[in-house]
Amino acid sequence: MSLAFWKHVIASGVRASQRAYRTGRPSKAQATALQTPFSEAQVDRWDREWLIYLNQEDPAPHLVKARALHPRGSLSGLSRRDVFRTASTTRDGVDQPALRIWADGDWLVGKSVMEFGCGTGFVGKNVGHLVQRFLGIDVSDLAIAIANAGKPSTATFVHVRELPMLTDLHACFDTWVAREFFIHQNLAMVRETLRRGLPFVKPGGRLCADFFAARDPSVAGVHAARRQLDTAAASRGYVFSNDDVDAIAKEFGLAIEEQVVVEDEQRRFVVFLKT
Repeated sequence: MSLAFWKHVIASGVRASQRAYRTGRPSKAQATALQTPFSEAQVDRWDREWLIYLNQEDPAPHLVKARALHPRGSLSGLSRRDVFRTASTTRDGVDQPALRIWADGDWLVGKSVMEFGCGTGFVGKNVGHLVQRFLGIDVSDLAIAIANAGKPSTATFVHVRELPMLTDLHACFDTWVAREFFIHQNLAMVRETLRRGLPFVKPGGRLCADFFAARDPSVAGVHAARRQLDTAAASRGYVFSNDDVDAIAKEFGLAIEEQVVVEDEQRRFVVFLKT
């Protein structure tokens, strides 16, 4: 698929997002925030990363529309490990990829769920039939355009620049999930993400984070969490230690409900509780 095609997708999705969520004239403070949530270089960086991914890997799970998916069963009662490995929908009788989110089924079913770094809306499309409401946020115009093109009725997908317009959704979400997101963020970006995302989580709500836990931190493309963000490629891995997680919890007033390293997935899964 050509760059011109994806530019058309981006333009269409951005217009739809603006029509859906800009319901009034922003204040001067909101307008300023809308202009500078992340640099345009970061937006372009992730647009290009998605463009490469969609041209090199199977794009079908990302481009599928929610109406083409069929529920495979309820997630109620499933553990975090089970949900992580479960395909919640099928398409044409074939299972979709596993959810790969570290959250109990009961934290999702009938709940208000959000995802920062939602990409093309994979999680929202695949749990839309189970949740009460879903909010997906991303820095890529391309990804959000694709997400909006196939979203379920329960889902809202917005670019991070739209967040200042959504203050009415503060303290509305029970569970914040992540799918292959925190693994690509250094400590500075995690702090920035939490600063923007935590206001949307209810007191007592959960953040289910998927940090990187590399078997060999010395391999190319793997960095320590406190290292400066690598601008050469978006999909670098940043390794978080216990001390890094503790520092995040202390800075944002979060309780650590669970912290577990799953070696075969190279993940440090952390469930934070907003107190």
